[in-house]
Amino acid sequence: MRLSGLVVLHQGKLKVYNLIYAAIFNLEWVDKQLGKLRPYAENFNAWNAANFEDNSRLLRGNALQEALDWAKNQSLSPLDYRFLAAAQNWEKREVQQALVVKEEEGQILADANEILVLAQQKAKLKLTQAQRRATRIVAIGSIVLAISIITAISIQLQVKQAQQQLAEQQVILQTSFSKAALVSDSFEALLKALQAAQQIKGLEKSASNETQIQVTRGLQQAIYHVRERDRAIGHRGAIRSVTFSPDGKIFASASEDRTVKLWNARPATLISTLTGHTGRVTSVSFHPQGKILASGSEDGTVKLWDVTRSTLIKTIKAHHSWVRSVSFSPDGQIFASCSSAGFINLWKTADATLLKTLKAHTQSVTHISFSPDGKTLVFASFDTTVKLWNIGDGTLINTLEDHKSNTRSVSFSPDGKTLASTDQDGIVKLWNVVDGTLLQNLPTHRRAVWSAIFSPDGNTLATISSDSTVKLWNLEDINDNTTEPQLLKGHRGRILSIGFSPDGKTLVSGSFDSAIKLWNLEVREPQTIKGNSTNVRAVSFSPDGKMLASGSDDFKIKLWNKKNGTLLQTLSGHQGLVLSVSFSPDGNILASGSVDKTIKLWNVQDGRLLKTLNGHRAWVRSVRFSPDGKTLVSGSSDSTVKLWNVADMRLLQTFKEPRSIVTDLSFSPDGKALVVACSDGDIQLLNLKTRSLSQSFPAHSGWVATISFSPNGKVFASGGSDSIVKLWNAENGRLLFTLEGHLSDITNISFSPDGKTLASSSDDGTVRIWNVENGLEISTLEGHLGSVTSVMFSPDGKTLASSGLDNTIKLWNLEFDLDHFIRQGCLWLEDYFASHPEEARKFSKICK
Repeated sequence: MRLSGLVVLHQGKLKVYNLIYAAIFNLEWVDKQLGKLRPYAENFNAWNAANFEDNSRLLRGNALQEALDWAKNQSLSPLDYRFLAAAQNWEKREVQQALVVKEEEGQILADANEILVLAQQKAKLKLTQAQRRATRIVAIGSIVLAISIITAISIQLQVKQAQQQLAEQQVILQTSFSKAALVSDSFEALLKALQAAQQIKGLEKSASNETQIQVTRGLQQAIYHVRERDRAIGHRGAIRSVTFSPDGKIFASASEDRTVKLWNARPATLISTLTGHTGRVTSVSFHPQGKILASGSEDGTVKLWDVTRSTLIKTIKAHHSWVRSVSFSPDGQIFASCSSAGFINLWKTADATLLKTLKAHTQSVTHISFSPDGKTLVFASFDTTVKLWNIGDGTLINTLEDHKSNTRSVSFSPDGKTLASTDQDGIVKLWNVVDGTLLQNLPTHRRAVWSAIFSPDGNTLATISSDSTVKLWNLEDINDNTTEPQLLKGHRGRILSIGFSPDGKTLVSGSFDSAIKLWNLEVREPQTIKGNSTNVRAVSFSPDGKMLASGSDDFKIKLWNKKNGTLLQTLSGHQGLVLSVSFSPDGNILASGSVDKTIKLWNVQDGRLLKTLNGHRAWVRSVRFSPDGKTLVSGSSDSTVKLWNVADMRLLQTFKEPRSIVTDLSFSPDGKALVVACSDGDIQLLNLKTRSLSQSFPAHSGWVATISFSPNGKVFASGGSDSIVKLWNAENGRLLFTLEGHLSDITNISFSPDGKTLASSSDDGTVRIWNVENGLEISTLEGHLGSVTSVMFSPDGKTLASSGLDNTIKLWNLEFDLDHFIRQGCLWLEDYFASHPEEARKFSKICK
């Protein structure tokens, strides 16, 4: 530059020699020239334009390392160093997050590997011993030939036995892999569980009963957890946008690989790849009639595609900066596009002419959405605001200003009355569209929420985040802190886009991991009864097992058909929460206890109220019929136990021995004793023949919340607020086993009809099955989205019913039949196998 005369050396520094040169070769010129040299110029400029907030522009992996190597020999601007430092920090955070997810998997796999190593060592030792013995046999000679043959056969059998044991351990190891995968990807867990099932079916000799049970339970757990039904693989870059066609038969995806792809929805097979964009494709939107698809890109263009022919209709130079979102109006006559420069353009669909330009924000407009009536357009922006505009006259209707960070997405509810907006801090806000008031603040995720959309029926809100999860929120229970959202896990990177199918039964998601996943939102296993609108507090089987009764927070009792989950009757009359329901042994009468301090007896056949029993001065927490059906017992918060004559509804006796709240009761099978659970941590045994207290002892460090006699009367079980279940000798009150595993209060327990297993429910959202003989856990059932309040075995012991604060009743299949669960697993993977025939071949022996 000195030789050219542009600059001169002055006091050790370069100085522009001519003022004209200074005006031309200014810092802006330097930045442009430097931009041409930067190997990461495109990412740097986009990140800078996004006000340093778009972390998707930060370099990763080899690209980051190459940039760092280049920077070593350069003198860069502060912004360059800030960009590179931010990229390093972001990559470090993502690595740390991955390590956390892998930690639990690693522990499970380490345990499983240890099992395999021990099995291999054992098998190797037996084989070595067999070889040594064979060598000795050969040396003996012909005199003992007959004995040698017999011994050799015995050794061969030992070798086969060792090989069988090794094969079984490999099956168990595969089951362990499945359990490990449940932590982060239930779909992979199902595939691994099916592999274990196929391996055990392929064993030369039947596996041990214990191994079969492990494989069956592993497969059952995977089926109960899985929601992903298919996946579409084909893009070479992050998925920025996914959407279903109006008829739900196909879906479209936009990717950073600069392509748009059209897919069949069932199964997820590729129809065509649409190419032509010169920048990353950020958004796709179907015309309401489904024949046109619009795509927006960082190249500043919007392209209109003929969906039927997979051909380009028109390319529109829509913006000078990259297009962040495109959307058709509900009637399809116009479509809108928004840009990083803060502009929104409205276009006429018929001829792609520009109708109107709105300068709505001072910073990037990240997302746009039409109201269902097509009269309003809403925008989200980096300036932290959400704005609603009248499409007809282009005037501002309202500005919503409660977000504290960049707003990322906006979406109208199907009825147009509610608006959902998301931001960088992981917050979703629900707004009243009419007056702009804030209805709800949802701290949905720990990291940025990229989108929140309503289901077609408006009952569910789906949210996605940089934490790689999808959450489904029941809007009817949105204010209930006891209910958790349904969590969908499986992606390996931030999820950038989701879409409901028109029927609301399927959700599609696209992620930074280049994968598209299709989630089945209809739960097949376990059977779920969703007819309650409030928390379900209690559930009980009828003696013939054909009917279920439930009590809930809406003051009502409901009778259900167990086979198909249909509602048979609703019994109304209580003036408070229904806490307990119990059938008489002949199934003709149902008793209910309530917060309204009353007990009600109902005719099961016609739902008629037979009698209301008054006498308790506080909540009636538990009601139970005696084995002969002649007596009814009730326990209350008034610290009393009352016995009632069922025939004439008379009060027989009041026990005042409990010194605290009576939480639960249980008759002995012979009806001669009653065990009482108390809130002071004590258990009391009442002799009903002498009508006196026979025994009282401390049992739990907190409340004894639930209690039950075993069918043979030799054992009773208790569960407490200390998260522990205990088994007691009924004759002398001696503690037999302490069952630990739950992470919160025990709410209810139930013995199986044969008395061999015990089920417990908890505020931790799980149901656990225990072996009564040894006190060991058999299985953990997860599926409720909040506290599980009640459990009960069906009379035949094949089904377990559970109720919860998520307003549901679940029916769990307890027939541990491996073939049944294999059929269920293969049926769930039907679409996946159709779209991935190479995977189907791996399971050809068990999935026909």
